[in-house]
Amino acid sequence: MLAVLLRVKKLFWILFILFDLCILAAVVGGVFYLESDEPRIALENILSEKLEREVRFDENLDLIFYPWLGVETGPLTVSAPVDSAYPHQLTVQGIDFKVRLIPLLSGDLEVDTIIVDSPSLHVDRLKDGSLNLPLLGSDDGAENDDVGIKYFDSISVRGLSVLNATCSYSDKGSGNSFTVSGVNVRTGLLRKGTPLAFDLSAMLDAALFNLKAQANLKGLLDFSVQEKQVSLSETSLSVKVESDELLGKGEVVEGIASLDFNLVEGMIDVKGLVLQGAGVRLSGSANCTDIYHAPDFKGSLKSTRFDPKKVFSRFTPIPIPAEFKDILNVASFEMDFHSTLEKTELSHMVLAVDKTVIRGDFSLKDYRSPWLEFDVHADSVIFDPYAKLFDLEKKINGNGTAGKAKPESMKNPLRDMVIADLVKKIPCNGKLQLDRFVYDGINLENVKLAVSPGPKVASLSIGKGSYLDGDFGLSVDLAFDKRREKDVLYLNGQGSVSPFSLARIPLKVDSLKFHAGRAAFKLNYLRSNGRTPGELVRNLKLDSSFEGNDVVADLGFKNVPDELKKLRVKRAGLSLNFEPLAGKTPQGLVGRKVDLKLSGSFLEPEGSFKGRFNGGVLTSRFDPANVDIRDGKLDFSIGGKGVPFIKKDVSLVVSGSGAVKSGDLKLDNFSLKSGKINLSGSVDARRLGSETASANGELKLPKVACAEFFDLFGVGKPETQDPDAFESVSLDSSFQLNGENLTFRVNKASLDEAEAEATFQVTDFKKPFLNFVIKGDRVDVDRFLPPDVFASSTEDKGKENGFKEVQNFKFSEWQFPDALLGAINASGKVECNYFRIFDFAGSSLSADVDMKDQVIGINNMQGKFHEGNLAGKLDLGLKNGTVSLDTDIEVRQFEAGLFFADYVGRDCVKGKTDASLKLSGNSTANIDFVNTMTGGLAFKIVDGSYLFVTAAENDTKKEKSPSPTRFSVMSGVVNGKDGRFKVGNYLLKTDYLTATAKGGFSFPEDSINVQVNADIIKLPNLYLKLVNAFLDAMTGVNVAVTGKLSDPKVEVKGLERWSDVLNDVLGLPEQSFMFFRKLIF
Repeated sequence: MLAVLLRVKKLFWILFILFDLCILAAVVGGVFYLESDEPRIALENILSEKLEREVRFDENLDLIFYPWLGVETGPLTVSAPVDSAYPHQLTVQGIDFKVRLIPLLSGDLEVDTIIVDSPSLHVDRLKDGSLNLPLLGSDDGAENDDVGIKYFDSISVRGLSVLNATCSYSDKGSGNSFTVSGVNVRTGLLRKGTPLAFDLSAMLDAALFNLKAQANLKGLLDFSVQEKQVSLSETSLSVKVESDELLGKGEVVEGIASLDFNLVEGMIDVKGLVLQGAGVRLSGSANCTDIYHAPDFKGSLKSTRFDPKKVFSRFTPIPIPAEFKDILNVASFEMDFHSTLEKTELSHMVLAVDKTVIRGDFSLKDYRSPWLEFDVHADSVIFDPYAKLFDLEKKINGNGTAGKAKPESMKNPLRDMVIADLVKKIPCNGKLQLDRFVYDGINLENVKLAVSPGPKVASLSIGKGSYLDGDFGLSVDLAFDKRREKDVLYLNGQGSVSPFSLARIPLKVDSLKFHAGRAAFKLNYLRSNGRTPGELVRNLKLDSSFEGNDVVADLGFKNVPDELKKLRVKRAGLSLNFEPLAGKTPQGLVGRKVDLKLSGSFLEPEGSFKGRFNGGVLTSRFDPANVDIRDGKLDFSIGGKGVPFIKKDVSLVVSGSGAVKSGDLKLDNFSLKSGKINLSGSVDARRLGSETASANGELKLPKVACAEFFDLFGVGKPETQDPDAFESVSLDSSFQLNGENLTFRVNKASLDEAEAEATFQVTDFKKPFLNFVIKGDRVDVDRFLPPDVFASSTEDKGKENGFKEVQNFKFSEWQFPDALLGAINASGKVECNYFRIFDFAGSSLSADVDMKDQVIGINNMQGKFHEGNLAGKLDLGLKNGTVSLDTDIEVRQFEAGLFFADYVGRDCVKGKTDASLKLSGNSTANIDFVNTMTGGLAFKIVDGSYLFVTAAENDTKKEKSPSPTRFSVMSGVVNGKDGRFKVGNYLLKTDYLTATAKGGFSFPEDSINVQVNADIIKLPNLYLKLVNAFLDAMTGVNVAVTGKLSDPKVEVKGLERWSDVLNDVLGLPEQSFMFFRKLIF
């Protein structure tokens, strides 16, 4: 028996081992089978059949045995419909599904947390409203599917976890799309009879307004498979929204709400809705019904009072300062909303800002073919205190100017938008009404703006308006015209302001004040046409006029003449017309053909003006200072008795083109006319202001009487030595600029009989150097000098004594621009056929002239001087208000008679003369040049004669004219310092005597003391026979010149006894001696 039992035991163990081996073989074989291709392919086929889409697993199924029995699928994809723009509708990185084995033996199915990793789903809403989601196959197998559930007594799932899911949605009908990314779903334990806790979070990125949103939904989900019921409870929603375009940079809107769902009836109640952000807090409630078929969402929102400065600051260049205490202090907002699949309505909207209340309703219908209706109504807007908001832009960058963006970044996308397309895409019908609007003297009532799809797209009307105490009217229409070109809009506007008081204008301008006067404005028409806003702007046409009457104003601007500081205008008119500029306009510029007219008459000062400009004007949108003028013509005239500086009518005519930025200027002709004066010229310049600038032009003044200029400026002809001076003037000149070289040519210039031509050339503007050549003829400076300057009167020239009165001249004060003169470096040559100044005249004169360090040097002087030769140099300094002079001049073999005839008026001294003049000195406002003179004069006259006395013209008794006294030599030297001079080496030799002189004179002291000694060396034969015995002890004659230099006293001593001897001793009459005295002297 025992042996039998042992055999049975042994057989049992053998069978047990064989059974375990079979089980192991089955398990191993099952593992190999499940991880092979066949189960994956079979599962793909089943799912593809159910979903009617191609389902593919990238890898074979991966079995997990511990601690749970599970399967990891790896990446899988579900194909998209054939006509989709993407290949896969659903992609999943992996699915992890695990169950416990032991509970299976007792009929319980326990599933671990199901993990779905990174699913990505694409959903399209087709034009028929359906979604392109895959549909499950026929419901025939539904009952068989339920049979599998009956095998388990209970089913429980620990939870579901969806990680980093993405869903992209696109509406083919409207073109709208958005992407929800970063979706994470977590649920609690799923068990029969127990609500399912869930937590869903998602992120939304939409191209519309660059919108970014985060949402989080929490709650409990209760469902019953048998009863087919699903319900949600204790559900809450939180939202966070960001949009730089919609809310402003850095602004965030956050919201929370409690949700009550009735999923059977498809209802959602939103309670405790709170939205907060951008300085506003909104609260309200909403209700959504029929969420499955036709969702209908209604609700209301109402804000607490908020700070409008904080809210509106995101629309201003910089935050609105808190110092603006009179505006934007308190605001509130409320509205009702109603949204369905067909429309969205915002009703009972109320926005209250300070004392202004704005009410409105908006309705957007048919999202696929949108139709917008609105009605906005504002009660009263007093805009004056809000105008300061426009000044905030000046504070950007802290320098008073707004930062300039590049033109590319500033391009407005709406400029090239076709308005007809916008009207067709979002047609709207609405109106904006404003009961009252007040700003800067403008008072408007019942202002209406209406918009519609057409034909009248927009219309602006004003029920009643006024500007100060004048009536204001304006109407503007923008409409299509079916009789004209398709999709082209036509703008038409007109308006006027009846006469209003200028004294009531609120405009504040320093140094300008109106006391009286009325003005009127009229907009005759404002027209345009175009498809886009840019075309409407380019095609604008304007006809306007402005007129003022009986205006009295004070002008206190700097440099305004005194005659214009009190202004009384009888009438002033201005008309401005412009239209599109023909031809191609450069990119970035806006062009108009402008016709500007102005005219007026003044009572104080008495005068009138008239002008007109016609031509093309182009300017940059981003730099208004960049102006370009094409084919422009300016005609302006002014005149009247009270006009400052001018006393005759003056007209200016300019025609040509120019551009500020490129530096181009082309004036075909410019002319300044008054009476017979016609100053004209032309200019053609390129790239002005650059190193490669070039220009050429001319300036001409035909010969005209100088009296025309005197009459123009209301001045009398100046008194001159020649009463016929300043008779006529003319000018013919041209210039040429090439880079940093400027050449100015005076082809001919004349003043009376004087003529000149010259060439001036400037090189290197940074360190300028001037080269010049000047040629002149018949230059008589004395002709234009006043009669009392450096010249004696005609009466003085006729005095018998022949002495020229010495005067103490005072030089006028000099003030020089030292910086400018110090920067001048010049060199050139001057030639003149005839030149005269201060009664000194020369011919065939030439000299080299240079200027450096504020000193003008005249070197290599050569020329003819009264049949002699002149040579020398002269330096003239102009510095620190001081004029300095240094001369070194020699004249050889000139005729003294010609010199004295020219300088004194008659040839009192004759003979060949050599002279040398070396003088230096300086003059300021308080120091005369003669008081600082240092140097000397040396002269020598040979084989000459002198005759200082003349017969009186009114002598009744005809006498024989005296004969000149001949001399062999007359020479002398005058030297001095600081205006004090001494006479030395004076010698006069005649046939009868030898004379010498000594002494001196002083300009500072105005004194003279000169002694002339004459020794008689020979008497005429007639007298020698008679008086030879009486003349042995005779010593000679002395002449003393003393007293003031300006009024000297001359005494002749030594001749008195001659009268006594001849009368007493010889008994000869005294008249006989007069001949002797005149003969000697």
